[in-house]
Amino acid sequence: MKTITLSIILIFASTFVQTAQSQISQLPKYRIDFSNKHNTPYSLSQPADYLSPRAIQRRANQNIPIDSTDIPVNQTYIDGVLQIGGTLLLKSKWFNCITIAVSDTTIIPAIAALPYVTNIERTYPPGGLKAGSTKRPRIMGGTNSFDTEFNPYCYVMVDAQLSQEKFTIKAFNYGMGYNQANMIGVDYLHALGYSGQGMIIGVMDAGFYNANTLDVFDSLRSQGRILGTVDFVNPGNDVYGESTHGMAVLSIIGGNQPGQLVGTAPHASFWLFRTEDGATEFRIEEDNWISAAEFGDSAGVDVFNTSLGYTEFYDPAQNYTYADMDGVTARITRGVNMATSKGIFCVNSAGNSGNGPWKYIGAPADAIDVLAIGAVDHNGIQASFSSHGPSYDGRVKPNVTAQGQGTAVVSSANYITSGNGTSFSGPVVAGAVACLWQANPNLTNIQLKSIIEQSGSLYPSYDSLFGYGIPNFAAAHILVSKENSPEEDPFILVYPNPFEDEIFIVFQSEQQQTVNVEIVDVKGKKIASKENIQLISGYNNISLDRLKGKSNGVYFLRIVTSNQVYVKRIMKI
Repeated sequence: MKTITLSIILIFASTFVQTAQSQISQLPKYRIDFSNKHNTPYSLSQPADYLSPRAIQRRANQNIPIDSTDIPVNQTYIDGVLQIGGTLLLKSKWFNCITIAVSDTTIIPAIAALPYVTNIERTYPPGGLKAGSTKRPRIMGGTNSFDTEFNPYCYVMVDAQLSQEKFTIKAFNYGMGYNQANMIGVDYLHALGYSGQGMIIGVMDAGFYNANTLDVFDSLRSQGRILGTVDFVNPGNDVYGESTHGMAVLSIIGGNQPGQLVGTAPHASFWLFRTEDGATEFRIEEDNWISAAEFGDSAGVDVFNTSLGYTEFYDPAQNYTYADMDGVTARITRGVNMATSKGIFCVNSAGNSGNGPWKYIGAPADAIDVLAIGAVDHNGIQASFSSHGPSYDGRVKPNVTAQGQGTAVVSSANYITSGNGTSFSGPVVAGAVACLWQANPNLTNIQLKSIIEQSGSLYPSYDSLFGYGIPNFAAAHILVSKENSPEEDPFILVYPNPFEDEIFIVFQSEQQQTVNVEIVDVKGKKIASKENIQLISGYNNISLDRLKGKSNGVYFLRIVTSNQVYVKRIMKI
């Protein structure tokens, strides 16, 4: 943990209370809602008493007011409940409630009679998993999470708006992770120097088995970029001794083993949260997520990745219906909406129900402003298991898609393999989101989401399988430049810049046309060119090479059309 935020987090995160693990895990658990936050010692004018500096700054950057949902739960009310009985497990200031475990359920009526208690709901039954149950928890790794058949040489960029000329630029030696990074263009951001530095990503999952020892995470450990871990399922437990699922998810984002697997945000920092109980499926896990999100908010997390989804539970009375996938009903969905309202960017797997009777997305992929991610294979063909949209109220879901079939991940045995599931397409995009936000820190989370959707291969069209299609983060960076950098030509992205031997260009053409591309020096002398390039309407890839022998200095890249010349200043080193 970083000591700079530890004291604030431990005192004011208002989401996590350490309790003894023994004897508690199988006890029934209840969520208790309170009516108000009267007589609180906290004030909206003194947010430093309950929010970290980074959380306050995030709100300020996005013009988000601090409000009553930021105020901690009234401690007097908590004490009143605990005087009657029970063990405190979770607190939520956003929803003004607590979760307790009880060994004697006869105390519940007395708690309900307290004047400030408005509702009590059992979220976990006695004993948890009932004998003979065969229902499996709903994590988004697919039934065959780790598929050993994967071809690391299928480096095909898939985007309906890109020209037929493909090129490869490797800011890192991605190993088996190249295709999933290149497909969405995040390797272009890496080449520009944006690989997650200074960004904090919170990963909500079922556990991070051996992530404290695996080679792919050695730079995270040595550089102190795993900022901390919290287990909200069994408080105080070691998340590194639990499920391999979160370990695989983390490797897709933060893995950094050159030649084996480099993730989509290899230089980001991470908080690791265990919110999912891999052995059972009850609504308490939604409250675990909310508690983790509040902790992450206070810790200053920028992006949440959640490769989880909820539709049916072991207790049928807790089940959701497709009609509940309306963006405002499921509890975890409302939690994501709240996290988004605090300026955090939330990425969620769409679900793996495409082949099943449910078919549709689950919660919280239906949330209003979450970026829900569907799955394709390495060629950009829709994975049959990927859940369908739209949301029940007709919004575009999934929002975009990425590689979730044959995705490169780390195994618990310390080698790189592949896995299937929207669990894995989600973190591919989450890392890219962090890089794009690093490159464009003035954007709000809502603006960033819109830009990513606009970069999709189908945009402005969409469908219920792909959403807006496969995003192109190089194109997204151009779209931001159009808004924020009028002094630069907004239609051209060049990298690397400065360059040595070759340059790569993403050019947005407003129509199908033939163009010439040339590089001229400051005296107007042409030093390199490519003629009669056929462009499509949309984003086009162009490359120029064999430039190593040219003199160092300033040059101008010119894209010449029949009626206009686009110019970009570049530097040779």
